[in-house]
Amino acid sequence: MYAHVEDGSVTYRGTLPKSWRNISGLNLSDGDNDYLKTIGWLPYVEVSVEIGTDEIADGEDTVIAETKVTSTAKKRAMTDAEKTDRTASNLSNLRTERNLKLADTDFYALSDVTMSSDMATYRQALRDITDDVAKWNTSDWAWPTEPA
Repeated sequence: MYAHVEDGSVTYRGTLPKSWRNISGLNLSDGDNDYLKTIGWLPYVEVSVEIGTDEIADGEDTVIAETKVTSTAKKRAMTDAEKTDRTASNLSNLRTERNLKLADTDFYALSDVTMSSDMATYRQALRDITDDVAKWNTSDWAWPTEPA
């Protein structure tokens, strides 16, 4: 990966373009980093950060040095509003999937079909799954198992 630096700013990041600004001599570089440096191309390094449960990506810090360009990802703690929005989105997605699972078993609730107690328990567990926000807002919960 390379970055093109022009007037102290990064104008491009990625692989070397095959036919970009050939008038600048890029097509003559043949992977020679010393030559590329003379026409504004430096090796580019991205440094990622691990985003925790209550954190969010927050831009990057880019440092242009003599021999390379380094971009380090930044993160920050989520605001209460962002946590609330995430919870609402998770709940909406959960309800959508739950409703599909309930719809798949709706025919058991028809008046001319006898629903087993296992199926009634399963369907009730599906309806109750949104009750415990602390539980489903983490990764340590599972859908109830549909009876055979």
